[in-house]
Amino acid sequence: MMLQIISDIKRALDVDCYFSALALALTLPDMCGKAEYPEKRCGERYKDWYDDNEANAIAVPAIRNDRNRFIGAVNYIIDIILEYNPNQKIAFIGHYESDRKQRVYLGQSTLFEYWSFPSLKLWEELNWTQNIDPETGKTITQTMMSDDLHPYSDTRIDEDSGFKVAIKIIGDCCYKFIEEAF
Repeated sequence: MMLQIISDIKRALDVDCYFSALALALTLPDMCGKAEYPEKRCGERYKDWYDDNEANAIAVPAIRNDRNRFIGAVNYIIDIILEYNPNQKIAFIGHYESDRKQRVYLGQSTLFEYWSFPSLKLWEELNWTQNIDPETGKTITQTMMSDDLHPYSDTRIDEDSGFKVAIKIIGDCCYKFIEEAF
C-alpha cells in the first residue's frame, strides 16, 4: 500500500498535480504510525509516530532531500516542482500557533530560512497562544476551536460570510499574505 501511494505521488507530480501529491504525502505519517502502533486510533498513532521522530522536524538532513526527514521531504517536493516549472511561485504558510508543538514551528522556520520564499508565520500573525484567559479559564485555541486543535471544529459562524470564525480568520490572513506576496 505504501509503495502504491508513493507511486501515485510521483504520478501526480508528473502531471503537475502538486496539491494532490501533497495531500497524498500527508497521509504517509499516519501509515507509518499504523505500522508502529497498530492498536492505536488514527490521530493518536499519527501524533505518537511524529513525537517519536521529533528530531526529524527541525534539522536540515545531511542529504538535503532525504525523504525520511520532514525538511528533506519538503525539499524533495520543492525540487520536483521547480524541476518541472522553474518559474513556479512558491510560498509557505506556517501553523496557527507555536506554544503547544514547538517542533512544528521550529521545523517550518528552518524551511522558511532555507528557501527564502515568501513565508507567513501564522503563529505570529494570529498570536493564538496557550496562555489562559483569566475570564474564561480557556486558552485562545480552546476558545477558537471546540476540539482545541482543528480550526474547522469551531462551532461559531461569521454572520457576514457564513464561514466558521476560526476558518474565516485564518483564511483572511492567508488571502492578504498571498495578495501581498505575489
